[in-house]
Amino acid sequence: MNENFTMGYIEEMQVFFERIAAISAGRKPKAEPPYLPPEDDVALAVDSVRVMYGAYVSDERKGAEVELAELDELRP
Repeated sequence: MNENFTMGYIEEMQVFFERIAAISAGRKPKAEPPYLPPEDDVALAVDSVRVMYGAYVSDERKGAEVELAELDELRP
């Protein structure tokens, strides 16, 4: 059994990338769950990635707390 398929991750990523492509091309994306306006949908995706990255940074620091604003300073 393919766990990624069963959990819906493939479909979620497909919808996410389709929405990014539509917004980048200046088109309004199709209404797909979670039915957020495109700006909010992208903002939610950016926040989600920042939180996940913060978890990785925290793990590298042996579980130390990481402020999300601090992550911006780590960009190359």
